[in-house]
Amino acid sequence: MEIEELLRELGFKEYEIKVYKALLFLVSATPREIAKEAKVPQTKVYGILEELKKNGLVSISPGKPVLYNIVPLETGLLSLVKNNQKKWEEIEKTVEELSKSIGKKRYSTKIALYEGWDVIRKIIVDDIKNSEKEILRFMRFGKIDEEIFSEMEKAINRGVEVKIIGVYKKEREHVIEKYKRIGCKIAFVNLDTLTLVRENIFDSNIVHIDFSEPGENKYITPKGTLLVRVNDPSTAQFFKDRFDLLFQNSKKY
Repeated sequence: MEIEELLRELGFKEYEIKVYKALLFLVSATPREIAKEAKVPQTKVYGILEELKKNGLVSISPGKPVLYNIVPLETGLLSLVKNNQKKWEEIEKTVEELSKSIGKKRYSTKIALYEGWDVIRKIIVDDIKNSEKEILRFMRFGKIDEEIFSEMEKAINRGVEVKIIGVYKKEREHVIEKYKRIGCKIAFVNLDTLTLVRENIFDSNIVHIDFSEPGENKYITPKGTLLVRVNDPSTAQFFKDRFDLLFQNSKKY
């Protein structure tokens, strides 16, 4: 990374970059000399030098005229980089805390509607992560979403039971096998295909009703376009009882 690129990343503006680079070359100089080397109006150089001094990048030698000295990079610029790193770590922590706080409020809503696969994927992943006992899913066994698949595997590894109801297709058996290998319990219904509405139940507390638009290839999982998320144990229990009855009477894999 070039010095100009680094300084831009740290928030320096063009004149500030020119002044700092000029002083790097001159090492010690008057504002007039710096302005000439940097090709920056001298009237602007004074304010820029004061800002650099405040950030610990420049020091002053009193006298007539006053000399501005570059602070060694390992002392000045490196220190600024570390301070910025610390600041962004604090900002990142604040954002994470806000996200958790807002997330709790959002997920406490009894009924919520989400649109667009990127958003829906995030909701599914979050509810899988928060599941402690059981996940019940209707699936087409189409193309695997790696993020969701990974979270399901993690859930199973921490003791969550995952049951899936789907439609068996010989050409999709390699996909079904992947779910089987991570510990999913699988059953099949006697249909040509699942409906465009799928249900998922998490810990008998949360229900997803997923309205999906079919893709060009019927064996590729359609991207969910609309998700209704219901956070209500009574409603979840109703859907769970229906799922359990269907699972019990379906052919196991």
